[in-house]
Amino acid sequence: MSSLGHNAADDRYDQAQLASCALDFALLSEKAGDKKICLDLAADILEYSMRDLLGKEGAFFSAEDADSAPRPGATKSGG
Repeated sequence: MSSLGHNAADDRYDQAQLASCALDFALLSEKAGDKKICLDLAADILEYSMRDLLGKEGAFFSAEDADSAPRPGATKSGG
């Protein structure tokens, strides 16, 4: 168990669930600005997942190692 109280195996689904929630909110939102924010968020999550979490064999990694060297084409997130 992690310090947040959930199993580390559950982390592999976080990106997909977050993207799905953003898309659901975009569908339900009546404000164009909110729709765009949610669609942009979902696109960013999915682009990150495809770029940084997809292995050469076609399977997704469940996490990144903060101490690993960046992969070619990866961007540094955060401020």
